[in-house]
Amino acid sequence: MTNDNQNFLLAVSAALIVAILIAIAPDGKQERIAQQALYCEMVALSIETDGELGWPDFRNRYTKDC
Repeated sequence: MTNDNQNFLLAVSAALIVAILIAIAPDGKQERIAQQALYCEMVALSIETDGELGWPDFRNRYTKDC
């Protein structure tokens, strides 16, 4: 194989790897939804247990978002 063919094969391989990684990357929107659901669940737990468990509403958005 010539040097030009090797460089071309390397470039195509790298592009293919990048394309595969982009295709399997997690969706940011789904992650934000999951984080919001966790926040709501933990703040609700804190309210139900008078702060013994869960998280306080440190964002001050529980009543708006949940």
